[in-house]
Amino acid sequence: MHIYANGCSMMNCTQVEGVTNTVCDLVRDHMGFDQVINDAQAGSGMDRIVWSTQSHYIHHPQHCDTHLAIIQCTAPSRVDYPTTQGTHHRWDWGMLRQRPHMTQSMHNCAWDSWFVQRWYTAVITLQDFFRVRGIRWVMYSGLAHPRYLEADDHTWRAWQSQVALPNYYNIEGESHYDQVLRTGHTAPDGHHPSNQGNVEWSHEIVRHIVTVYPDQF
Repeated sequence: MHIYANGCSMMNCTQVEGVTNTVCDLVRDHMGFDQVINDAQAGSGMDRIVWSTQSHYIHHPQHCDTHLAIIQCTAPSRVDYPTTQGTHHRWDWGMLRQRPHMTQSMHNCAWDSWFVQRWYTAVITLQDFFRVRGIRWVMYSGLAHPRYLEADDHTWRAWQSQVALPNYYNIEGESHYDQVLRTGHTAPDGHHPSNQGNVEWSHEIVRHIVTVYPDQF
């Protein structure tokens, strides 16, 4: 049994000074999985996470029955887009509202409402993809859940009712980033979890996995 992981640098922060572990590797070691395929990339938004996760299973359908997918959701204000570098395709990203050249024609955008829509659309798209293909999965928030945005409360409550619980861990509680800020277990850069911050969060994810799939792990 293998783990497939995706997210931003909160799921793959071994390039951060002083950090040598990841949440998905710690889950593997604790639960005895054979291997981790970690597609997480620093700076990633939900666009790339959804696309690259779906692409993995479309190209490797044999993995649907042998994987547990662990998806770390990130900020809806990040917009990913594919670029061409020579003969290879890669992803780049921008933080909306911080790059005027990306949004100069969007002067009338209701930003918070759009961010909430983007986030829930990505989560529900990916969870339904997993369901259709029979892939075991859990998700959690690496960065703050968009409930903090000044969007219409009725809108995000209606969409949240469509998120599969309990597969999504602690959807109205702390994100991984929230937790490490509260505990002080941050890396030297102050923006990522330390080794201890990853260990503590991985313990919560292990307990969650066992709760969701009590007879399988």
